[in-house]
Amino acid sequence: MIKPVRKRITNNTNTFEYEDKKKLFTPDRYHYTFFTGCNDQWDDHIKVENKDLSGTLLNALKEREEFSVFYTMIMETGYNILLEGENRLTVLAPANEVLADYSLESQEEKMALIKNHIAYLSYNAETLSGMNTLKMLNGKNLDLSIFTFNTAKGNIACNNGIIHPVNKVVQPAFNILEYLETLTGTHPQIDTLFLHTRKIMDMENSIPVGLTEEGLTKYDTVWVYPNHFLDQFDLGNEDANYEFVLLEDENYRTLTRKYHKYMLYPTEQQTDSIITDELIRDLVFFPGSPTAVSGIEVDFSNSELVNQYTASNGTVKIMRGVDIRIKDNKIKEIYIEGEDLVSSFNPEHVFIRSHLPWARGGKDVIVASRYEQRVDTLDAEGNPYTATNRFFWKGTSNAYANGFNFYLEYKVRLNSNVDYDIYWVANDDFDIHIIDNPVYREDTLQLYQKLYISLPHEEPLRRDDSGKIYNNYNDSLVFVGHSVACTAPREVKLKKYYFDQSTDRQFATRIYEGENSQILSVSKMGESTFYVCNTAVSKINLASNYAGFIFLDYIRLIPRIEEE
Repeated sequence: MIKPVRKRITNNTNTFEYEDKKKLFTPDRYHYTFFTGCNDQWDDHIKVENKDLSGTLLNALKEREEFSVFYTMIMETGYNILLEGENRLTVLAPANEVLADYSLESQEEKMALIKNHIAYLSYNAETLSGMNTLKMLNGKNLDLSIFTFNTAKGNIACNNGIIHPVNKVVQPAFNILEYLETLTGTHPQIDTLFLHTRKIMDMENSIPVGLTEEGLTKYDTVWVYPNHFLDQFDLGNEDANYEFVLLEDENYRTLTRKYHKYMLYPTEQQTDSIITDELIRDLVFFPGSPTAVSGIEVDFSNSELVNQYTASNGTVKIMRGVDIRIKDNKIKEIYIEGEDLVSSFNPEHVFIRSHLPWARGGKDVIVASRYEQRVDTLDAEGNPYTATNRFFWKGTSNAYANGFNFYLEYKVRLNSNVDYDIYWVANDDFDIHIIDNPVYREDTLQLYQKLYISLPHEEPLRRDDSGKIYNNYNDSLVFVGHSVACTAPREVKLKKYYFDQSTDRQFATRIYEGENSQILSVSKMGESTFYVCNTAVSKINLASNYAGFIFLDYIRLIPRIEEE
C-alpha cells in the first residue's frame, strides 16, 4: 500500500467579500432542500422518537463532555458557523477517547477530518443502519458499515439536525485526482497532466469558516481543475470508479517514443502535449477491464505491479512493462458516415435516407440532381454510335441541384506518418437509373464522384462562387470513385486522377499511374477536411445544370501500419 504524502488539498486563506453575508448559508448555495427551525413534520428518514430538541448542533456538542475534543476542533477550524446555521445536518461525532491522537494535527488535517464526519440533511439512526454509504460534506461517500448506530438512544435531536455518537474516526482517503496531485514532481506522466491544468476555487461548494481581520470571508476551499483531459475523465468525481495506471519513468518514455511517430504536430510542444494526453487517456480503466475507457487494448502480459493506492473513487496502480500495440489498436480503420456531414453547398438538396437494410447504420445521404451521360459504344450490329442519356432524381425534372462541384463536407482526425487507403460505398439504387440491358451496359447510370482533401494544419477546403475548389492536398491530383447504379451496394476503392485546373469544373482527366497512386499520405496529425463532390468527369457531365448526383453510405480509411 502506498502511503500518500499529504499536501495541502484545502486552503482556508482565500478571501472573498459578499455584499450580503446573510446569504452565505442559503439552501440554494448547495443545491439541497433543507428544513429550518423546529418542525414536527419531519420525513420518515429524519424523524426521531425523542423530539426534545437540544438547541443547535453546536450547542449540543458544547454541552456534552464526551464530545469536548470534537467541539474544540470545530471551533478552531471555523466550522462552528456551519453547525449553528440553518442548514439541516447529520453529525457523526467521535467520542473524546478516539480523537486523542488527532488533537495536535494541523488545521488542514482537522478540517479534512471534520468534513468526513458531517453530512447534509438529517438521518436518524434507523435510516443510517439501513444505508451502505453516506455522502459527506467533503463530497466523499463514507462507508457506514464500520459504524454501529444505536437506534434506541443514539439520536441527539437538534433544531438544525441530528448528532450520532460514533466510536471510530475515519480519515478521508484521497480520490485519484487528489492523490496524483501529491505526486507532482515525481512522475513525468503526472507533471504533464497538471502542466496545462488551472486550479480554481469552486465557489458553489467552498465553505465559509469565518472572517479575516479585514472583514473578508475566509473559506475552507474546494478546488476544481479545468483541463480538457479531466473534462472527459473526471478523476476527482467521488461517485466514479476508475483504475488509473501510473507508469514508471522508463516505461512512460518508451511508450511516448512509440506514439511520437504517429502524433506529430507543427511544434514539438504541441506534439508532447497530445502524446501525453493520448497516453494518459489510454491508461484509465473501469475496474477489471484490460480495455481502456478510450477503447484501446493495453498489453499487461509482461507487466509488473510495483505499488498501488486505494483511493476513494478507485485505484492508482504504479506499473512497469506495460505495452500498447499501434496496428489495429491505437490506430484503427476510420469510418466516416455519409449522414454525419458537417455542411454542404446547399442543404436544400441534401437528403438523409433511413431504414436502408443494406446501408451501414441503416442510413446514407444523397444529393438530388440530374445527370446527362454520353454513351460511346456499339449498336446491335456492331457499329459505333454516340447517344446521350439523361437521368433525373426520382424520375422528375425539377427539385434538383444544378451547381457543379456541389460538395458534402466532413471532418476527420488523421495520424501522422500514416498512408491511408480510401474506400467508399456510393450506392445509387434508384430503379429508374438501372437499365436491364446486357448489351448496352452504359445505359445504366455510371456514378463518378470526387474526393477533395485538405491535410491537417493546412488551409481547409473552400469553394468559391464560380464553383472551383481550393486547398486540395495536391494541386494536380484528386481522388475519384466510380460505381454503377445497382440494387446491391459495392465498396469501391478510390484512385488518384489528374484534374483540369484550367476550368472551374475541375474535371478528372486521366488516372494517375505514379507511385502511391491509391493512397493518401499524411505527415502531421490533426483534423482534415473532406469534400465529396459531383462533376467528376467531362464524359458524364456535359453542362452545369447536369452536374450529377451524390450518393454516400460511408467512407472507410484503412491505415497502412507495419507490424511491430
